[in-house]
Amino acid sequence: QDSSNAAVEHVNLTQPATLTATAPNTSVTFLLNNGDLNVIKAASRIAKFANQTFVSVAAGAVRSMTGVPSIAVTSSAALPVTTLLLDQVAPALTAWSADFDTGLLVLNFSEYVDVSSVVISSIRVQPNVDPAIGFGATLSSSSVITFAPYSSMIVISLSATDWAAAEHTATTLSTSYLKLSLGAIKDLAGNSVQGMASGQHAAYMQFHTAAVLQAFDLDMNRGNMSLSFSRPMTTYFDPSHVRIQSPDGISGVTLTGGIVVSSSGTTVVEVFLSLEDLAAIKLTAGVAKSLLTTAVAITATAFRDATLVIAGNAPGARNATVYVPDTTPPAITNVSVDMNQGLV
Repeated sequence: QDSSNAAVEHVNLTQPATLTATAPNTSVTFLLNNGDLNVIKAASRIAKFANQTFVSVAAGAVRSMTGVPSIAVTSSAALPVTTLLLDQVAPALTAWSADFDTGLLVLNFSEYVDVSSVVISSIRVQPNVDPAIGFGATLSSSSVITFAPYSSMIVISLSATDWAAAEHTATTLSTSYLKLSLGAIKDLAGNSVQGMASGQHAAYMQFHTAAVLQAFDLDMNRGNMSLSFSRPMTTYFDPSHVRIQSPDGISGVTLTGGIVVSSSGTTVVEVFLSLEDLAAIKLTAGVAKSLLTTAVAITATAFRDATLVIAGNAPGARNATVYVPDTTPPAITNVSVDMNQGLV
């Protein structure tokens, strides 16, 4: 507790401790369970200064050699610590795993760490234990999912760019390693994790299923479509496997061209349609005339995700989420006059 009476902050030990001194002895030394030790470290006042660290003990906590139980040291008359050695032990990465279906990276540490101290750019996924061998993916734009100010487990939500790079690096469990640089994270006492000379092998990896088309938007004004997938995608695009159609699939136009203008590594693929395809769509009755008449169907080779796996389509067509009609008035771009035939 943090005072000798009427403690404002206190921690009751709840988990089994390990005795490290043998009888007979006038001193009792025990090793705190890691759970209780973490709770003490997370306290704002306890075990930070000797004059704010006291101990109370229930009656019978220990017994004499003849079996007589010890008397209580009450919370209102707690004993001050004689010696307080502050935490100077650096936290260590004990395990890590990744789920490339959800884009999550999970890091487990030997003790509570300060969640706000994570330096994303100090985390690197690599295919070998030796960082000098092969390529690697240093995180740059991912973010920490905060469940509490401190925890022994850090969950990182990978950005689309980092997700794609990490997944392209760690393609199997045997080729999945993670390396932390000095200062990547600190514990609650401010001790920084030590830089790792080599990568630590993953404890578990969930590798992805094929990307699934989740949303489709069509803008007939700008002549572009946006397709949102479940995973980061490349700029690969095969128009012959994309069909703009009515939701029932009776009428439609299979694309013949188009240009991908989005960047690789994002979950949204934006395509500008060719003038020929736009004209065909406009001329096809019952297709892309309103939100209710707009859908898309793709086959597995139309797009590829960041690890070059072909993208799958949800069963049936994907109805448009957003539809913008063509409201751009036609403009005269040039005029020719043929006086021989009387043509304008």
